[in-house]
Amino acid sequence: MKIKKQNLKDMNTKRIEEIQKETAYPESVSVQQALLKVWNECEQEKVVNKNDLLPDVSNRFSPEQMAKWFHKNYEEIAKAEGWQTQDKCNVEFKDLPESNRTTMIKVCERWLNGC
Repeated sequence: MKIKKQNLKDMNTKRIEEIQKETAYPESVSVQQALLKVWNECEQEKVVNKNDLLPDVSNRFSPEQMAKWFHKNYEEIAKAEGWQTQDKCNVEFKDLPESNRTTMIKVCERWLNGC
């Protein structure tokens, strides 16, 4: 049996069913396991490809700059969505409680260092 090479976007449940029907023993456990393996590999590759699309910001921001950017944008988007943030956090980054600033900077530091 010859199976044509598929693009990742083409590997879906419909395509799995088509391949299964083309096999001599579509209900066999080994066929189902092989198809499940292919499905999982395709899904994992999709995740990797999506992660490759994320911008590399490690050389553009320091952890503190990134934390300031996230805070500013979070507050703007929350407001636009009609969501009220805590009063103590609805301030400039420099005026946040120390624990909030420190935590956000540490989170951004992890991100920039590759988690």
